[in-house]
Amino acid sequence: MKLKILSYILGLLLLSSLFFIGFLLSVNKEMSEERHTTLYDQNGNELFSNNHWISIGQLPSFIVEYLENEILVDRTAELLYPSQDIKKMLSKMLLKHSYTEEEIFEIYVNKLYFGNGLVGFENASQYYFERPSKDLNELEQIFLLFKSQVGESMSMQQDLEVFLAELMEKDYLLDYREFSTLNSEVPDLLEGLNRRNTNYQSYVQQVTKELISTFDITEGELYRRGFEVNTHLDRDIQNNIYETFQDRTSFLEHDQAFVEGGMAIVEHQTGKVIGLMGGREYYKSTFNRATETTRQPASTFKPLMVFGPALETGWKPDDLLKDVPMKFGDFKPRNYDYRYRGEVSIKDALVKSYNVPTTWLLYKIGLDKGLEYIDKFNLFQIDPKDGYGLALGFTSVGTSPLSIAQAYTVFPNEGKMQEIHTVESVNFQGEVAYKTKGEEERIFSKQTAETVTSLLRSVVTDGTGKAAQIKGKQIAGKTGTTSYDGWFVGFDDRYIGAVWMGPDEVIPENRMNLDEDKYAPKLFKEVFKKVE
Repeated sequence: MKLKILSYILGLLLLSSLFFIGFLLSVNKEMSEERHTTLYDQNGNELFSNNHWISIGQLPSFIVEYLENEILVDRTAELLYPSQDIKKMLSKMLLKHSYTEEEIFEIYVNKLYFGNGLVGFENASQYYFERPSKDLNELEQIFLLFKSQVGESMSMQQDLEVFLAELMEKDYLLDYREFSTLNSEVPDLLEGLNRRNTNYQSYVQQVTKELISTFDITEGELYRRGFEVNTHLDRDIQNNIYETFQDRTSFLEHDQAFVEGGMAIVEHQTGKVIGLMGGREYYKSTFNRATETTRQPASTFKPLMVFGPALETGWKPDDLLKDVPMKFGDFKPRNYDYRYRGEVSIKDALVKSYNVPTTWLLYKIGLDKGLEYIDKFNLFQIDPKDGYGLALGFTSVGTSPLSIAQAYTVFPNEGKMQEIHTVESVNFQGEVAYKTKGEEERIFSKQTAETVTSLLRSVVTDGTGKAAQIKGKQIAGKTGTTSYDGWFVGFDDRYIGAVWMGPDEVIPENRMNLDEDKYAPKLFKEVFKKVE
């Protein structure tokens, strides 16, 4: 009996040892593996290369000098496994006893994460400057060091200038004359980053967001893991959006503020996100105005909050609404032209974007009824205290073009909202690790959806969205404006496009006139007339 127990214990110890050795070997392989995560467009083409590996002898001396100040064993282990304590401990042990300093350095520089899905110095150099790191000038080298430390930046110029100052004051790698010279060259450097890769950055950012949520790992771990990610990106459409955003005539010029923009294009039956643009100067700021902005949706909210629910509860397009001076609690709506027409039909109220009758209609169906329907979308952070201002899209939190695009899938999809996604599937070591399942949510009846779609077509043919008309295409859509926001969300028989434009800062001096019948619908038209 004792012999059996001893054999059992020895067997367990042997199995544990084999498991530990296997685990150790897998950590060792992960550390030294040269393969990183690759993203593919909808046609199976790489978005950018992540396959360059560099030795210490190929790195510029300035980069080597900066990184030699790091405690590389601890930093490398932390870099590779920030959220996996056991692997972090094992990697430290391996690095100390099985790798030379030069080998550790090589792992470190090739596993650093630079944001935008980029891993390793050489990949970042090829991405940003389209040449090897050994050919970079001093400021370009510093930019890569900056990206390896900071990653994404809301204000690239300001943050890079701070980094330069730290190189002088803390690291003593620059003297004052070098600092002054390099600091003066920062604006030209950033302008030069506006290359062919720039137009994919906002899309890659959304892919990253979805994958982090799916696999519950950090961004750096995600792109070091070696996944093969198949996305829905349509390069032609993405390039089309990018070129339109680069055209200054697409945007209002304003004395006080730079007018920014964001756009999302979604295939409404499947929820596939085929194009995203996060801003006109995304290479200067990684704030994604297609997905992260929270701006008041203005009149684009009317079909979701008021007209859809009203039609669902029995109202008809020809039913008359009051259009006279009224007050709803503390909220007193006004029409954009400050005129009142006594009575207007539901159709005219939506097509001409009249505010007073729209608010009165929400009052008649009940604020709670409007909130009941808007809650079904599960896309908007709504504060009921905003009251009847919600009828006109005056929300405390606001929303993004991507969320509005998803909400509007309800109309061409016969009342069902389609969940949106940039990722088709993820493969890992030859196996499918994840495949997106597009969920649907019934919001309105088929009849309501068809009626609203018909009304939205009239918005484009006879109402505030005329600037979005495209020869040979039947476009349905809705405009929206505030003193700081211009919106248009529209769709054809296949795609939905949502456009926002305005100043980043909502301050009095940035107020502007983003007319409903200009700018946003015009930009939509410029993009969609090339979309097949």
